[in-house]
Amino acid sequence: MKKSYYIAGLTVCAILLCLAPVSRAQVVDSAQEVLERATDFLSAKDYETALALYQRVLQFDPNNYNAIKLAGRCYAKLDDPKQALSFLNRAYNMNPTDAQVCNNIGAVLITTGKTDEA
Repeated sequence: MKKSYYIAGLTVCAILLCLAPVSRAQVVDSAQEVLERATDFLSAKDYETALALYQRVLQFDPNNYNAIKLAGRCYAKLDDPKQALSFLNRAYNMNPTDAQVCNNIGAVLITTGKTDEA
């Protein structure tokens, strides 16, 4: 009987440790690490994996500028212009002077036949 209480107590302790709050610094570090991994996959032209990782970064940090603009680039490379423009326009609204974002928006608009908007 005592053994089952002991096991139950250990189980509760383990669950509580798993649910312990994570500090903001830990989340930021984790998001940065995932962002770096995603960028490695983007460089290797593995757009699906990169995109999944950028989405994960955005779960940690929904306003992460680099994850937003690079997710837009991944969507463009994966021939999803609607999603690409959604993310790229969001990045543009955050930083309208980023030439890479402006260039990517123009490229997506040209591929969709909207040359007058590019």
